[in-house]
Amino acid sequence: MITVRSIDSVEDLVRVDQVIAARFPPRRSAPSHGLDELKARFAEDRSLMLVAESDGEIVGGALAFRVGVAVKVDVVALKPDVRRLGIGRRFMETIEIEAIRLGTRALYLGGANAENRAFYWRLGFARRRSLMQKALPSGLSASGRLRLRAR
Repeated sequence: MITVRSIDSVEDLVRVDQVIAARFPPRRSAPSHGLDELKARFAEDRSLMLVAESDGEIVGGALAFRVGVAVKVDVVALKPDVRRLGIGRRFMETIEIEAIRLGTRALYLGGANAENRAFYWRLGFARRRSLMQKALPSGLSASGRLRLRAR
């Protein structure tokens, strides 16, 4: 069974960063956050930093950050043997719910390649110039139910 949860500690963050680094070569277009910056942002954005585990082994991670009135999904990474099991979707749904709870108005990606663009389209993202983005509803009600904006 694979569990998706928020990263609990800086030590977990370091382990997740190692898994992510093994999945992705350094990006040329937009430099990823260095480990020191991740550690510095941990207190503020820890609810947007996720880990997937199977029997205590980290099999993936997702890192997102608040940027003004939006949340930027920096990276979603999974080990090859756990892809296509719905974990990426769980990461994105968890980030979206948390972004709404935080009162942000949109999610956006730093970039999506041809291989994963269809995944984000299925989740409701649209392409705008070189970014993919998704507008979010206004927030959650006191009961925890999604509150939609009146049109």
